[in-house]
Amino acid sequence: NRMLKEVVSPGGTAEKVNCGDIEVAGKTGTDESGENNWFVGVTPKYSCSVWHSLNPSNIAPEIFSAIVNNVYQANPSAVKNFTYKSGLSTVAYCTETGKMAKSGCTLIRLGYFARNNVPSLCDRH
Repeated sequence: NRMLKEVVSPGGTAEKVNCGDIEVAGKTGTDESGENNWFVGVTPKYSCSVWHSLNPSNIAPEIFSAIVNNVYQANPSAVKNFTYKSGLSTVAYCTETGKMAKSGCTLIRLGYFARNNVPSLCDRH
C-alpha cells in the first residue's frame, strides 16, 4: 500500500481524496471512452470501490472520501494508520532502468525494497 499512497498524494490521479487523518491508498481507472471511472481505495480498516459514469471528470475519489468519512464518523475508534513491517528499505530509483538513482538520473521515484533485494546503482546515467 505504500506505493498506492502516491495515487492519493498531490499530483496523483486521486489527489482529491480527502479523509483527514485517515491514511488512504488506492488505484484509479478509466475506460477508453472516458465515460466510466473507478477508484478503489483502502484504509487500515476498510476498503471501498466506487464507479461512476457519464461525467466529464473523475469524481470517484470525492465519492470515496464521503463514504469513508461517514463510516469513520460512525466508528471513531477504527484504526486510522497503516502498520508496516520492518525489513524494507526506501530507495530512490531511476524510472528508466529500475536501478538505484544517481546524480545523472532525471526521472526518479521512491520505491520500497526488501533489504536483501535493493537494486544496484543505475548504469545508464
